This record gives sequence, structure tokens and C-alpha cells, in this order.
Amino acid sequence: MDQKYNKRWYDCEPTLSLAISLFENSTPEAKEVCSNFIIKEASEKGVTINNSFREMFEFHLRRWYDKDKLTSEAMEYLRLANIEIKKEIALNIIKLLQKLECEG
Repeated sequence: MDQKYNKRWYDCEPTLSLAISLFENSTPEAKEVCSNFIIKEASEKGVTINNSFREMFEFHLRRWYDKDKLTSEAMEYLRLANIEIKKEIALNIIKLLQKLECEG
């Protein structure tokens, strides 16, 4: 099967892909911290999500991040951000997860 067919929206940028992979494999506590961080950072940079997102949430539940509403909301903010904001937040997620791992 063609690799391009299986690409997820965050696989197009290596730093973003790494950050999301680390995020996905982190502890539930770290996911909560990262989710809140992503929402805060993206919101401060002007990213907004559709108000009907919360209602739509119930219908997806296929992706790893759909299991938790906060994580799903954070990923939606990140998905809608422009590439520069995505890269900046991705770098900060990596740093945040490293810090949390050292503290834990």
C-alpha cells in the first residue's frame, strides 16, 4: 500500500510527528499537562476551534487521541494551527515532556 495514503495530518512535518508520538506514548498525567499546554499556546496564538467540536467529538473515537476529550480538543487546536505554530508548539511539547520525565 502507498505510504502517502496512510499519512496522518501530523506526519507531514518531522518535528510535529515526533512530538505527537512522544505525546501519544506519555503517561495520562503528562497527556493532561500537554493537552492544557497545547490549548493555551494555540489559543494565545489566535487558533480557534469550531464551537460544534464538542458535539462532534462523540462521533469520531477512531484515533488514539479521541479516547479523552481534553486530548482530542488539544489535537484539534494543533491540527487547525498554521505550520509555523505547529512547529513551535511541537518543539515546546518535546521540551515539556522531557522536563516531566526528568521530574517523574
